[in-house]
Amino acid sequence: MTDHVKDTAHVCQLYKGPSEQKALVLRLLSEGLANNEAGIYITPDGDVDDWYSELQTYGIDVVRERERGALQILDASNWYRPEDFSSLKMAKQLWHTIAPLSMDFARIRLVANMTWTTSVSLPPAQLCHWEATANVVFDGLPIQVYCQYDLNRHSAAEIHAALRTHSLVRLDDRTMQNPYDEADLILANEPRLNEPDGNSASVEMMLEALRRQA
Repeated sequence: MTDHVKDTAHVCQLYKGPSEQKALVLRLLSEGLANNEAGIYITPDGDVDDWYSELQTYGIDVVRERERGALQILDASNWYRPEDFSSLKMAKQLWHTIAPLSMDFARIRLVANMTWTTSVSLPPAQLCHWEATANVVFDGLPIQVYCQYDLNRHSAAEIHAALRTHSLVRLDDRTMQNPYDEADLILANEPRLNEPDGNSASVEMMLEALRRQA
């Protein structure tokens, strides 16, 4: 498996189906906690307790990890407010969550299930801007971030926004460099938001090109 993930990384996972999505969450958090890293998962489904149960079943001592501040499952509804959505507000909230952990743990692993965008109808341009802004928050921190996008549920424009704003892509159980990343350019062109113009055909061509990478 090709894997370019380094200490600071912002990865877009493109997956199909809940089993693939769940498998990555369980593996990443389990490996990180075993290495004295902090683990955070943001769920869009309000199933925080269910996830703690899943992690316990997977072999993690959830009570111990929570008591020492290493494990957090966060409800996305407390983060994403479509009525007053702002990348800067989101960045501030994210910073206050991860900055203390960076002082107490060797590294942070954060996984965010991005299907919250499908329920709040966040415009792809705003999604694109938020993901680009998040890169600034993560810069220089010992953190690996995986943003999970469902190829069956997210629109072509949303997948295109994801491909434009992550330096790494995880596709078909393989992590690779992303040649379509232009997050710096997006922020440089502020205040004009860059509307993702990807359609199903163009996004499929991008995915096929990624799959052909060695």
